Amino acid sequence: MYDPIGPSLPRIAGAYVTRIVVEYSNTSDSRADTLRAIITLSNVDDRGGFSGHYRIGTEVGLFGGVLFPSGRIEVPIFGPAPQPIARVMAVQLLYPQCDFTRVGTGQMLGDLRGDSLHVTGIAFVPCRGIQDPSVFDLTTTLTLLFTGSRQK
Repeated sequence: MYDPIGPSLPRIAGAYVTRIVVEYSNTSDSRADTLRAIITLSNVDDRGGFSGHYRIGTEVGLFGGVLFPSGRIEVPIFGPAPQPIARVMAVQLLYPQCDFTRVGTGQMLGDLRGDSLHVTGIAFVPCRGIQDPSVFDLTTTLTLLFTGSRQK
C-alpha cells in the first residue's frame, strides 16, 4: 500500500487515448486484433487507489487499480467484477468461439511514464477447436497490451 507520508505519487488523472492489442494464441491458431479505447481516470486516493472507466465504441465499463510512487500500477478492475477481462463485451465479440464464463485471469500490471499508460493483462480461456469430425476445447491465451497517451 501507498504511504501518504512517503514519496509523492505521479499524477494519473486524465483521459488516455488507448490502443489495446489483443493477442490470441493456442496450439492451432494465433492472431492479433486491435481495439481503440478512451480510458478516463481520477486522481489517486490516500492509499494510491485510482478509479475510472473505459469506453470501447459504445461499451463503457470500470477500470481501476493502485498507483505506486515508482509509477508501477496494478489493475485488478477492467470490466464488470469479479475478474478483469472476463466480461468486457468488446473482447468477447472478437472471439465468439471462446467461453468467457470459464476465463482465468490475474491482476493486470503496468506503469505510468509521464503521459503514457502501459498495462499488460493475460487471460486463459477455453475456445472451441474443430478437427473433423470432432469439436474440442483448446486452452487459449489472450494477452492484452494497453498503450495509452494522456490527452492534453
